[in-house]
Amino acid sequence: MFDFTLYALLVAVSIPGILIAIPSQARQLADVIAQQNPDSQAASVNRLAIAQVIQSILFVLAMAAVGTALAPRIGFGAPFFVSLVSNSPIWPVLHPQLVPAMLGGTLGALVHILLYYAVFRSRIDEHTRSITERLRLQMGITARVLFGGIFEEILFRWGIMSLLAWLGFLLMGVVTPLAIWSAMLLSGLLFGLSHIPGALAIGAKKTPMLWISALVMNLWASIVFGWLFWQYGLLSAMIGHALFHLIWLPFELHYSKRTSGS
Repeated sequence: MFDFTLYALLVAVSIPGILIAIPSQARQLADVIAQQNPDSQAASVNRLAIAQVIQSILFVLAMAAVGTALAPRIGFGAPFFVSLVSNSPIWPVLHPQLVPAMLGGTLGALVHILLYYAVFRSRIDEHTRSITERLRLQMGITARVLFGGIFEEILFRWGIMSLLAWLGFLLMGVVTPLAIWSAMLLSGLLFGLSHIPGALAIGAKKTPMLWISALVMNLWASIVFGWLFWQYGLLSAMIGHALFHLIWLPFELHYSKRTSGS
């Protein structure tokens, strides 16, 4: 049976990240528009922010519904949120998720940092690197934790990964590790692809390295968060994703200062 209370809670916890992150993204996009038509900047920010907020809310309404309907059928869960809406004890379902989430988030961040700074950063053109790094810092860590850690996890793990795993179940008649891993990888590729339009919109150059770096690094992150979701539940993936951004931030600040001082 569809749990409307759980669905409403998941939608509600997604909203703060949308409202904090989207205006920053809209301002960045409006700056690009303003370079071509300076008179359009003020109007563009408002229109873009409203349009993107509405679009993001529609996405989360759809994907939260998909996950709420399908995730339990294939063994995925959100035990922490279920406990909240059912007034059940929280700690028994919370504490098994904490250590795996922290370990997964730390490992995910460290490998991502190694990939970005040792492999991809020097190979991405300077213009693209500059504007994408500036966008991340200007968005702020609160927006990244809430938007990435909550909104994106509900979209890509709770919604899309659950949908793909359920389709695998329909094809094979049983939930298998192959179906779960396939769903994890496919949703990870979609997660990587979802970052490219935004980068192009703010002026990133459409180069092979942009596509490769976005796909490889976001696929790695999706494997980590997808595994946490599969094994421990939605909150574990959220905590891991939030910690990922918190660990990455000092490296971004260091490289930003070094670049601005050079």
